[in-house]
Amino acid sequence: MSDVTRDISTTESHLQPCRPHHHGELPCNKDEEDEERRHFHQVCNSYQQYATFHQVTEQGVNHRRGRLLSSMNAVVEDGGPTVESILQKSLSQHQMKKNNELFCQATIRNQYFLDNVLKHCGAMTSQEVLRYRNEVEAFEVEWTTEDQISKIDSVLKSIYRDWSIEGREERSVVYDKLLGALDKYLPIRGNDDAVMNNSTDDDFDNYNDRGPPRVAVPGSGLGRLAYEIYAKGYSSQGSDFSLPMLLASDFVLNGCSGTDPGSHRKFAISPWIHETKNVKSLQDRCRTVVVPDVVAAVEPSDDGELASDFTMLAG
Repeated sequence: MSDVTRDISTTESHLQPCRPHHHGELPCNKDEEDEERRHFHQVCNSYQQYATFHQVTEQGVNHRRGRLLSSMNAVVEDGGPTVESILQKSLSQHQMKKNNELFCQATIRNQYFLDNVLKHCGAMTSQEVLRYRNEVEAFEVEWTTEDQISKIDSVLKSIYRDWSIEGREERSVVYDKLLGALDKYLPIRGNDDAVMNNSTDDDFDNYNDRGPPRVAVPGSGLGRLAYEIYAKGYSSQGSDFSLPMLLASDFVLNGCSGTDPGSHRKFAISPWIHETKNVKSLQDRCRTVVVPDVVAAVEPSDDGELASDFTMLAG
């Protein structure tokens, strides 16, 4: 990606999306702009085709499994288990229909969330693309790749870790230690029990006079750690190279606020539908979590102090 960035910013503790802009006088020629446009199109394409890709992939797996069964003998010489004896229960017509319905429901849940991300960033949703294809003659579909879909799978798993109640234990292993280190070594004015490490009183006063301490969070992904730092009163700036991650973090941080104060929109997702290891059944792959677990906003300060801010950058 070039140095064109999208700010997902807060001023005076209000989260507001900003338009893309250049930092400084860095050049951006036509080739770079075209590359940015192509990359954005590829990412949106993978978002739009997510459910279709996984449904077709699962159908292919089931078809190959059926062919394997039909080519195997039901009895082996040593009387041990056969492929048919192991898989026959899961491959009964009734069970196959139930499994297909369960899997399709999981992909539709995920696609609904991804369509909301697309709508928030101004791109066409999967349903809008489908209607467009039906209206335009000789429409040529540019199919996404397995590599692109794997990045969307990673986005959904990261959303589970960073923005769900169930993911709290996993993320706290790292996040709590980092937040504790900030309290200890970079305290905010008003924390009487915090002492700056290896700093004089003059240094402490000077850095507080400049406003809240500024903290950079490189590789911030879905932005939860950067947001938690901001919520503690710091000025926080997250950054990430992954456009799929940045689109999702923009939506979670700026697009999930509800109509009532303090409320927020919630989505049920199934982030493990692509997993084939460490699962006992299809139900394990299709189980749901609700995201986000909190509304990503902080009330503005009324005590006259310099307000903290929160930005997310691409790059």
